[in-house]
Amino acid sequence: APTNAPSGAAVETFVKGINFNGPAVTILGKTWLSYSSAMGQGLSISGASLDTKVMPPNPAVDTATAQMLDTLLYASTDPGSINITQTIPNGTYHIYIWTMENYAGNQRRWNLTAEGIPVANNLGDLGINQWRRYGAYTVVVAEGKLNLSLIGVVGRPMIMGMEIYSFK
Repeated sequence: APTNAPSGAAVETFVKGINFNGPAVTILGKTWLSYSSAMGQGLSISGASLDTKVMPPNPAVDTATAQMLDTLLYASTDPGSINITQTIPNGTYHIYIWTMENYAGNQRRWNLTAEGIPVANNLGDLGINQWRRYGAYTVVVAEGKLNLSLIGVVGRPMIMGMEIYSFK
């Protein structure tokens, strides 16, 4: 719980982290769900294939974060799209997306939509082994499901992890 937050300041509260195609991990002090557990808690995916690569992240990270960055979903077609739906109570959320380039440097770019609204363009344009935690993206969920799409521009979109925080 935050301390010394100014009165009336907005606060993020961790809801869940998902390690796509991987085991449960603890990242930034938060326990993330394994991919199979997340699927059992209302996660559904379309347009994606599963993969695992073992590569040294740049910049270097702790063991759990490296494990998360080694497991992933990538678009089944090129450039393709990955559609992610997560059952979640209505409300306002901050979403963070983790990705790492594990094929060849600067070979992909993708756009992110949340609830059908564009929130970021040209993500994923990274050198080999580089990773990024993109966000926070503010999303209002009104129908009990968070809907995200990673829409390929060049190359196949890829996602390794996702964090969801309530935002009040």
